Amino acid sequence: MHAARLNMALFAVLCLAIPLHAQEKPAWTASPSVVYQHNGNYPNAVLVRLFFNACGQNNNGLPTSGPLTGTFKITVTGVGVTASQPDPLPPGSTTCSLTTTLTIPASAQPGMEAINITNDGKENGFAFINFLDATAGPTPDKPEGERRVFVVGDSCVFDVDASGATLPDLIGQRLAQEGRPDVKVFNFGVRSSLICDWVSHPPGIAPDGSVQKTPFITLAFDFVLAPVHA
Repeated sequence: MHAARLNMALFAVLCLAIPLHAQEKPAWTASPSVVYQHNGNYPNAVLVRLFFNACGQNNNGLPTSGPLTGTFKITVTGVGVTASQPDPLPPGSTTCSLTTTLTIPASAQPGMEAINITNDGKENGFAFINFLDATAGPTPDKPEGERRVFVVGDSCVFDVDASGATLPDLIGQRLAQEGRPDVKVFNFGVRSSLICDWVSHPPGIAPDGSVQKTPFITLAFDFVLAPVHA
């Protein structure tokens, strides 16, 4: 690292668009979207309803566009967290949501996880769910003797295989089989669509119109919103 201190101003350029882009995956919303600890432990199971954001409803609660049909499969990125599978939805279905029960092991750790949904074998988007630490205390120290492996990458690290396991899951399982239960593997994979470039700029005019007297960095990311149906 350079000894000289570099002051940088970070600007996030948010480009908002109302229609869904054809190449964007449909987004889902989880309810609840947050799971809290009770007495230091997460509940053994949580009933979660997944709403398909591109599926509009009228005042009577009936879909006006995009009702769900077909066979859905639900998986969760959290190590050990499993999801029950919804019954197939026949043609003519009038629902815009799915219901699943998340089974949470005692070893679950705080953090943000993704609930991935496939429809008839094809990716159909995801929803985020947060596992919060209700103790609100400092992060515990690493146990003595524990070694940690951080796996970074794009969807090849983030996504699950046919068995529902991620690459870090498989690495952890193999290490345990090799007699290394002291090694804990963490998944830091992200979808490739969320990977962006940081762009360095010399002193000058920033995207918000302000004048920066020191070098700064910008990160551009497009947020695509689903239309809201009355």
